[in-house]
Amino acid sequence: MGQKVTGKPAISPTPAGGEVPARKGRSSPSWQPVLQFLQRRFRVGFAWELHIRTGRHPDVCKSWKTGKHAPDAEALIALINSDVGDEIIRILTRSNVQPWAKALRRTHEISKLRSLQADTERRLAALERGLEP
Repeated sequence: MGQKVTGKPAISPTPAGGEVPARKGRSSPSWQPVLQFLQRRFRVGFAWELHIRTGRHPDVCKSWKTGKHAPDAEALIALINSDVGDEIIRILTRSNVQPWAKALRRTHEISKLRSLQADTERRLAALERGLEP
């Protein structure tokens, strides 16, 4: 649709560079919400933090920050398997209406609430112990 057919895939990962070029003149729409999250999470040392999590060169990670490139599949898998993976999966599947995605979001929310509940119970018990004579 409006693109020249060249016989080559529109996006092909480059194993050595770890980048996938975004569409000409605009960044990848699916990468933007993930990028925004990562920029908020890693306000300082963005490229280094992503380098640590993906194994890609910091210069490659800098190019992801500009939105001109997006991580290739291996780098995205590494991010999903990192400490920020749950948020990345949540962002990537937020508009997915499949039953498995809905169940995953519910499970994640239940987990967060149970963690809050446990923390609240600990704090309440500590306060109650302090009130005893």
